[in-house]
Amino acid sequence: MEEKHYSFADLFDLDTILEVMKNFYALTSFPPSITDPEGNLMLTVGFKTLCRDFHRRHPETLKQCIESDTWMADRLDAESGYACYDCLNGLTDVAMPIVIDGRHLANLFIGQFFTEPAPPEAFFLERAERYGFDRDAYMAAVAEIPVFTKAQVEQAATFMTGLAQLIGEMGLSQKRLAELNATLENRVQERTIRLKREEIARKRALAEFEAIFNNSSVAIIQAKPPDTIYNVNKRFETIFGYERGEALGQSLHLLSPYRDEYATRKKRDIEMLRGGGMVHDECRLVTKDGRHIWCSYHGSPINPARLEDGVVLLLNDISERKELEALKEDVDRIMRHDLKVPLNGIVGFSQYLLMDDGLTETQREALQDILDSGLRMSDQINRSLEFYKIETGAFQYSPSETDLAAVVRTALRDLTEDARRKRLDLRVEVPSRGDGARPLSALADAGLSCVMLSNLVKNSVEAAPEGSAVTVRLAEDGADAVIAVHNQGTVPVDVRDRFFEKYATSSKAGGTGLGTYTAKLMAEAQNGTIEMRTAEEDGTTVTVRLPLAR
Repeated sequence: MEEKHYSFADLFDLDTILEVMKNFYALTSFPPSITDPEGNLMLTVGFKTLCRDFHRRHPETLKQCIESDTWMADRLDAESGYACYDCLNGLTDVAMPIVIDGRHLANLFIGQFFTEPAPPEAFFLERAERYGFDRDAYMAAVAEIPVFTKAQVEQAATFMTGLAQLIGEMGLSQKRLAELNATLENRVQERTIRLKREEIARKRALAEFEAIFNNSSVAIIQAKPPDTIYNVNKRFETIFGYERGEALGQSLHLLSPYRDEYATRKKRDIEMLRGGGMVHDECRLVTKDGRHIWCSYHGSPINPARLEDGVVLLLNDISERKELEALKEDVDRIMRHDLKVPLNGIVGFSQYLLMDDGLTETQREALQDILDSGLRMSDQINRSLEFYKIETGAFQYSPSETDLAAVVRTALRDLTEDARRKRLDLRVEVPSRGDGARPLSALADAGLSCVMLSNLVKNSVEAAPEGSAVTVRLAEDGADAVIAVHNQGTVPVDVRDRFFEKYATSSKAGGTGLGTYTAKLMAEAQNGTIEMRTAEEDGTTVTVRLPLAR
């Protein structure tokens, strides 16, 4: 900030200084004055008639007064102390500089007086004649001028020098106080401006929040621990039927029809929120008119460091989605049942026809292919039911020693035609185990493993560049039996992070996004793991690890 330059009048109460000067004059008869550095008179006491009515009225003598004052003022500084001089009009003055923080702001004078011996009367008679003054009045004014000894002058000058220094120190204090006040005023002004801006920003942010809050497509609840509602939006009113005033102050239990389920969920969610996490789940809630609806909810603390500040809950009515999922499950179960009836007929009739000894070899091979396909389809329908059980947590897993090479052969049987159409080389690499050694086996479910591997190889065949190869490698790694499926294609960037998620696909023709999802569920259902690695240089490898059978 640029330094402000203060004048003498800015720093002092001139009336107070004038009172001090009057007291000094009454005690000593020395007339004091204060001028600015240019010699302009600011304060004076006991100003003599000789100067006021004569010397400072006539142009020539006024010029001499100013020349005298300025000449002396130019020679005063902080180091000079006081100076005594005779002005051009024959009177004596003593001057002391008033210096504040290194700046010469004023001069303190005592004068006009005569120092013993006084000038001769002839000097003033001559001046009265030269400048046309009234002789009697002028000489009467000369007679009013006091006469002091040198000792008296020195005493007065010493006192006034100390007074000038004291004034300077007071001025410095006043300057610093003024600067401090100016700094404080600036800070207050800056803070006021900042607070106004913050208030404007806060109001704008609050207006934006209110707009988002009340126009959100999901219900929003703000609650204080343990579960008191203190704010809701318009979507909440629409979904649950409560007006805002009816919901405020109520417990969240208002929306839950199941007391025990609510208590368990509340305890779990609070523990997670206190740990700084977020909560999300799906649950059944109840509206004001008693309808039961399914909702998904997401919750997070307003201030993770202080859960007491409140929690924001986002709720979405997913009843329609739940109904569609239930309908899909019903359709899937019906389809599985309805497909098995005609399929059983195909399998049974094929088995019956194969009992005929009169069949040609070609007829027998064709019937055997029909029977094998029917059995595989029946097995896949059964496996889809098992997959449903895995997804819903109802699957009962019973592992057994499973020959992985046999699983690979079975899985590849139905994919050879797809590979041929793309001119792909289907390769199987099985580690050599020596004569009489047990085949590489896993503790697994042979049927699940076959479906899992079939899905992975099918995906690999679809993704492999035409004319390349798809390789299935079996290996033993510590306590794991390893199945790796590799092709030269790469997984699109937009699905890499969600490769194993349900319905994850990248606009592949006919793709459902279920192949890798079911493979992951089946691997994990067999106490195994699955991972994917992809790169432009090396292609894509999906690796499954299952517990090794010893």
